[in-house]
Amino acid sequence: MAGKDRPNPLYIVFLAAMLLLLAIGAFMLIWGSAHNGVPLPTLKGPGLYARGMFHA
Repeated sequence: MAGKDRPNPLYIVFLAAMLLLLAIGAFMLIWGSAHNGVPLPTLKGPGLYARGMFHA
């Protein structure tokens, strides 16, 4: 028959850390999926200067 011993406190800390890492990973997956736009270059300066530098 199994003993009625309590689990080691380090085991509980390990499980909590793994659950935290899983939650962070799921958050990053959802956040990245929601913000995956195409990066567009930003050209600084007046319009003609910026257009001339773009074609150079």
